[in-house]
Amino acid sequence: MLGESGIGSAKARKGGILEFNLWYKKNSSTVACVCLFLVFAAMAAGVFFYGIPWLALDESSDDSSSQRRGRPGRGGYGKNGNNQQIIPDPANFCEAWRATGRCKKSGPRIKNQDKGCDAEILPVMAGFCDCKDGDGAQYKVDYDCEKGRANFMCKDVCKDAIRRRDMASKLAKAEASRQESPDEVEERRRQWEEEDAARQEREANEAKRREEEEAQARAEEERVRAEAEAKKRVEEERRRKEEEAEKLKAEADALYRAMASKKQQAQAAEAMADAEKTLAKWIEAEEEQARAEEEARMRAEAEARAKEVIEAKKREEEEAKRREEEEKKRVEAAAQREQEEAERAREAAEGEATRAEKARKRAQKAERERLADEQLPTGLAPFPTGELVEAMFYEDRDWYQARVLTQEIGGKQWVLFVDYGDEQETKVSDMRFPPGLAPPS
Repeated sequence: MLGESGIGSAKARKGGILEFNLWYKKNSSTVACVCLFLVFAAMAAGVFFYGIPWLALDESSDDSSSQRRGRPGRGGYGKNGNNQQIIPDPANFCEAWRATGRCKKSGPRIKNQDKGCDAEILPVMAGFCDCKDGDGAQYKVDYDCEKGRANFMCKDVCKDAIRRRDMASKLAKAEASRQESPDEVEERRRQWEEEDAARQEREANEAKRREEEEAQARAEEERVRAEAEAKKRVEEERRRKEEEAEKLKAEADALYRAMASKKQQAQAAEAMADAEKTLAKWIEAEEEQARAEEEARMRAEAEARAKEVIEAKKREEEEAKRREEEEKKRVEAAAQREQEEAERAREAAEGEATRAEKARKRAQKAERERLADEQLPTGLAPFPTGELVEAMFYEDRDWYQARVLTQEIGGKQWVLFVDYGDEQETKVSDMRFPPGLAPPS
């Protein structure tokens, strides 16, 4: 009786274990969903009862004067509300980051969220950088929450703001004093703007590089953590199944030893063989699953490496294109400046030549008038063909050297003005011998 009852209880235990395994295999997804629901419910309960620290709004203003005077204390320049040390950075004209609530720069102050000058400010934070220049003048650079905004540090913001202010002040003083020419002031302004643009581009590239490095580090940490968790789950599942198989094997062995008849021993041996087959199937399934996971991981890593190579090549091409465009713009600007300078020099030279030509003409005219006044009147006899004379040019009523081309007809002769190449039919009365030359006898 005792042997039969022991065998019955062993069979019942074996049947119950097998039924549980079958039920678990059929309803594993349901069990996982229930577990996840319980975890999220626990997290929601924790948030409901304890709140979220970064959404807390501290609207008290009992120590606002302490903040303005820089006296250490709760929310002041010395420590924030969490008793964390906040050290100003005079070298970069920075005092601290002052946090505000409701994602608005005009929102209520949150003193326990103040940060130091070298703390990284995220896009989900609102507030202002408290700055102070070397003369003690205090001002702020404020920000709202803005999705996609790059991370920054208040020491960089304050330093940049001071530099921009000083640059604007220098430009204003230079223009007011007029010690420099407008071209020099414009050139200096352009140089400062180019330096500022280059500095901003370097900072943006550095921020982008830091973000990429942080993203790669997070992805690597996530991958390592996922692999560790997967290995841990596989190892725990293997250990659990091995323990269950060992239990089944021990129960079958005990049943085999307890059986007295050959039939009972055969049944025990069959049960042991079934347990060993079940264990072998489990081990084989686990190995197959591990191989599939390893292949999937290797494929994912290969795809990620290929994607990184493509992105790096794309970034290199964009950088080369950007440098080429910058060089092209620089060359075009230099060529344009050279052309403008050459144009100004040419205009200046032409102006000098024009003034010199006008002065020469005025001197010649004065000399001819003086000589004409000194010359004796000429008779109205015609001049020989080919003779060099002075004739009046009717357009400006001035006297110029000319050569007689034709005989006298109706008191007029055609002449050629030798200095300019113009021809004109001139009255004999408007012609004369040059000063110092006697008329032919």
